[in-house]
Amino acid sequence: MNKAHFALKLRTDRKNIDGSCSIFLYANVNGKVKYFTTNCTAFEDQWNLNKQEVYAKASNWVHTNAIIKNFRSCAEEFVRKANLSNKRIEATDLEHLLRASSFISNSYFDFIEAYIKENQHSFKKKTIDNYRSHKSVLMSFRPELTLHSINRTFWKDFEQFARSKNYSQNTIHKYFKTLNKFANSAVKMDLIEENLLKGIKVKEVPGDRDYLSKDELNKLEKAYKDGNLIIPGHKEVLRCFLFACFTGLRYSDIKSLKHKHIFSRNNPNEVEIRKQIYKTNNTEVIPLNLKAFELLSAYTLPEAFVFKVYSNQYMNRKLQQIADLIGIKKHLTSHVARHTAGTLLYDLSGDIEAVRKILGHKKIQTTEIYAKLLDKKKRSVLNLMNTI
Repeated sequence: MNKAHFALKLRTDRKNIDGSCSIFLYANVNGKVKYFTTNCTAFEDQWNLNKQEVYAKASNWVHTNAIIKNFRSCAEEFVRKANLSNKRIEATDLEHLLRASSFISNSYFDFIEAYIKENQHSFKKKTIDNYRSHKSVLMSFRPELTLHSINRTFWKDFEQFARSKNYSQNTIHKYFKTLNKFANSAVKMDLIEENLLKGIKVKEVPGDRDYLSKDELNKLEKAYKDGNLIIPGHKEVLRCFLFACFTGLRYSDIKSLKHKHIFSRNNPNEVEIRKQIYKTNNTEVIPLNLKAFELLSAYTLPEAFVFKVYSNQYMNRKLQQIADLIGIKKHLTSHVARHTAGTLLYDLSGDIEAVRKILGHKKIQTTEIYAKLLDKKKRSVLNLMNTI
């Protein structure tokens, strides 16, 4: 006979970003304790500790209570059936059953939100943003998408839709990779019997990495200093872009750069940035050269931002306008600055390891892309001899 005790508990020790707390099912099965998320949340003042339910003052109290009570009932019924068949169980045996019961809707988009809720404490913000961006695009294609309708036909239709929107091959590959990941997760949770995308291959191709030559970078720097060809509203955008070219910092890190992150301002030869990098969460030390130092704004409060950074879409639009005005025949975006930094730093130094550390790459293979870009350029120049 299995001995089991269940209780619904509010996890006040780990709060969500909005201040709410996750509701968990406490399960003590044959002396082994395990917590299962119900994918529901409530604020502390909305939780009735005695009745183990949400108070009526919560806006979604009926729906939330229905879900969590069903969750507990499923666990109790599982133990009851096991006892009838004289089958000994462990707390871990409840995992698949409760995961499936916590997800009542068959909506693919509801599944994504439930998946994010369950794993939000282990996900980086960028990962969650990427999942929600994926959800938004698929909703624009098919607003009512169920887990069971994700199959080869669906993928063929979506791929056609993506190409009609001029999505790149690598962007399409990214959507498939995420879709396939969620389909496999749904299988593990017993929400669908199999991943119907299995066997589909979507290729990833080496991406084109535009970067500026020394002459093009000098041209932009001169335009910034002279200000003759630059519309007033463009100047701050160009300042951010040039700073990225001279440091290799990503758009996200320049946007979050504060005066407190900059050290040794009084000595231009020793000034450096020390901050946590958005993509890796690692704290990096980035020495600034004189060109980058000259682009810094005057020191104010430690928490004040160094640059006034607009949305990436706005930045890219203005950068292209600047390129057209100056006569640079390249598609200019915020990330071109990072590629420019990587390529020119390697071209000037030949030190691939130093460039890797400056750009914060974990793998040397990522940095080697810039060396390959230069090799490709050399070959195209040499091939000009064929026209003689």
